Amino acid sequence: MSQYRHMVDEAIRHSNTYPNSPIEEFRFIVHVISFHTLVYRSITPFPGILRPNLDLPFFFLTNSNYSALERTLFYDHVPSDRHMELWEINNKVHRKGLELVKPGMRCSDVSRKLNEIYMEHDILQYRVIGYGHSTGVLSYYYGRDWGLEFLEHVDTVLEPGMVITMETHDCGSRRTSGAGGYREHDTLIITETGVENTTASFPIGPEQNIIKN
Repeated sequence: MSQYRHMVDEAIRHSNTYPNSPIEEFRFIVHVISFHTLVYRSITPFPGILRPNLDLPFFFLTNSNYSALERTLFYDHVPSDRHMELWEINNKVHRKGLELVKPGMRCSDVSRKLNEIYMEHDILQYRVIGYGHSTGVLSYYYGRDWGLEFLEHVDTVLEPGMVITMETHDCGSRRTSGAGGYREHDTLIITETGVENTTASFPIGPEQNIIKN
């Protein structure tokens, strides 16, 4: 846990210069997507035990605003061709989602078009949540507004100034090769002419995200 505490201390130290004066409110929240293990309560010590395969997405908050970034990573190698196939399918869906997000697009249309790709590969049934949502100022649930979700029944039209996420995922069947979690997540700002991807400097895919020893 000492290395994580060091990361938090470094984040706090750097936050004191943002932008040119101390931040009035600073929090660092960590949680896991599976919810079976949970790292929570800001920077208080985590009582659980760090172990292989523990998923630790970090949520960084300043002045009650948050941004999120998630990437699928493999350590040393990809275990099988099926793992690689599912990973690349999810990358394809994610890239398509980034193309679709723009002013005038309906949330429901984005969701349906992304569903089509998963359906082509017969894995839509392993999608468990929507493709993204509004974000920004922290509220009860990460600043989300239920009227701005990438779901089939949400017909909200995207407008300039909105801050949203694109987060694609599939898990495969537990009883088949390649089972596991594949997830990519970017934070986007809708502009007058398109979209600004604030997390684009962290690329997706096997070219960058197979971590070698």
